[in-house]
Amino acid sequence: MSQFTDELMERVSLAEVIGRRVTWDSRKSRPQRGEHWACCPFHQEKTPSFKVDDHKGVYYCFGCHETGNAITFIRKTENLDYRETLHRLAEMAGMEIPKSEWDQTREESTHKPLYDVCEQACTQFQIALSSHAGKAARVYLEERGLNAQAIEQFEIGFAGQRNPGLMQILRKTGVSQEHLLTAGLCVEPDGGGQPYDRFRNRIMFPIRDLRGRLIGFGGRALDPAAPAKYLNSPETPIFKKGACLYNAVAARNALGKEESDLVVVEGYMDVIALSSYGIRACVAPLGTAITENQLRLLWKLAPEPVLALDGDSAGLRAAERVSDLALPLLEPGKSLKFSFLPTDTDPDDYVRQHGTSAMRDLLNRALPLADFLWQTEVKKQSIDTPERMAAFEARLRKMIASIQDTTVRRRYNQVIGNRLFEINRGSVQSGNRKQGSVQPTRELQASILMTGNHQQEIGVYVRESVILGICLTVPPVLEAFPERLENLALSDQTHRQLLDCMIDAARNTDHDRASFQSFVRERCGTKIVDRLLDANRLLPLHVAAESDETGKNTNLIARAKTMLSEELAKIETNSAKQYELEEAILDTKERTGGDPTRRLGEAVRAQQEAQRGDQSMEAMGLVQMENGVAVDPRDLAEFKRLVGDSGEE
Repeated sequence: MSQFTDELMERVSLAEVIGRRVTWDSRKSRPQRGEHWACCPFHQEKTPSFKVDDHKGVYYCFGCHETGNAITFIRKTENLDYRETLHRLAEMAGMEIPKSEWDQTREESTHKPLYDVCEQACTQFQIALSSHAGKAARVYLEERGLNAQAIEQFEIGFAGQRNPGLMQILRKTGVSQEHLLTAGLCVEPDGGGQPYDRFRNRIMFPIRDLRGRLIGFGGRALDPAAPAKYLNSPETPIFKKGACLYNAVAARNALGKEESDLVVVEGYMDVIALSSYGIRACVAPLGTAITENQLRLLWKLAPEPVLALDGDSAGLRAAERVSDLALPLLEPGKSLKFSFLPTDTDPDDYVRQHGTSAMRDLLNRALPLADFLWQTEVKKQSIDTPERMAAFEARLRKMIASIQDTTVRRRYNQVIGNRLFEINRGSVQSGNRKQGSVQPTRELQASILMTGNHQQEIGVYVRESVILGICLTVPPVLEAFPERLENLALSDQTHRQLLDCMIDAARNTDHDRASFQSFVRERCGTKIVDRLLDANRLLPLHVAAESDETGKNTNLIARAKTMLSEELAKIETNSAKQYELEEAILDTKERTGGDPTRRLGEAVRAQQEAQRGDQSMEAMGLVQMENGVAVDPRDLAEFKRLVGDSGEE
């Protein structure tokens, strides 16, 4: 393959390409490991025997023995030639095909000598490390805790500073000066003259691409006074620093077999140290800030890489840069996590001082991207005033707006919205009461006008259960209100998980009631599903549903849609009015907010809009105030007593 084709194959997910033509078997597939199973698209079968390894970019059928990569699959399934296939894949990856790509044979023949000269250079560096000239380098590596096994595994070598240098040695073996210069192993002086070795008096770390080809080097200076502590190969036809990861091949091989998480560290020594302590699925971005190409490569290896960073200000800034880069590129199932080490400690130091278990524990407590964004913004400024809270929310909303994928953006808005609501709710319920304010009596505290929490929360929980029960009983209704259901703010975490599961089930099943409920039971557990299905309040729907053998009776679906629409309207109204209600209640408790009678009226009106009833005002024992709001006379009397209003002029 050419350099362009290699990059194209690294960017395109084979699982996404093939997933457009097959349905993955959720029982056998292990997406975290990059393993996906389906019935083979090349022959008829009932039991899935077609396996896709997304990390390696290959597929294989154990039934008909078809095998290949993304190019092979598209050519066979869509009957396209090589040119058309590359165009199709390039469109998926958002890449432009260079004109020289079509002359693949010429390009391969041009690049092969560069891979060869890099391999020869690697051998010479390893020989130099074991020689007398490499003694200081061996001492340094020993002091850093590297044993012979690690040195051999990572092919570490040494570039000397005396003659004969690398260029002289390789020229004697027949390597041309042009290839040495093109591969970035030698440098021509700016003012003219003979080329010289780029790497001198440095410990050498070979860098390989995902196909295992040696494409460049990183060199660590032994001299503390050297202008650059680390020096990488320059950009060459085979080495693009911003599109490569150190140790990518070994990390890919370890994922799914030994490791479930991909760890991203800063430097070569961090990678080697973690690997030596058993954490082998680790990579480094060649000593520079992570680029978009590297981020896409990380996601090709694992859906949620963990960035292990120093906990100081520099580490936090690095994390913010990566999060800013990642947000527009997020897709369903692809994100980042952040693990912060103690200040002035890198992964190399930490794992050697505390061991593998402590390092794994630190990585397991990594923050998801959404949590990192939230915590970062919270720390920037206190949110103890309306203006600061507004600025805080504006910053979060602006970041979320950069997410291109609509589904992911909607989920982030929902999560952030729920957290903002909880902050507002918490500040209201905590009271923040002024010293010396009048405290309501126990009777008034128990009134729904003043607290409303217990009765209201029960009512909200029941209403949420009704919504979930309708969706479980008549699955086709999920298609009627997709955005309203996805954005619905639920008070119970179990309810949120169950609704998300049903939305996924609606996308992955044909709405057959039995298969739909089976999917939900498998993901969420039988107990919660049975509890909702057995609820007496949904009995009429259950009876009609049980008599509907197809599960797609149009009259039943219409009834369910009407019920669901009504319940959604009620719970949405309740959510929208809740903050205003609690704000009014707080003002009432603190005897603030202008005309307290008007504030009480607004609070009651909001409560009534959120919880409409069919009973008449008289039947409920309420009286009507001048502003048209119905209240309990006992609450009104108690309220007036609290604010010192006797009703007299």
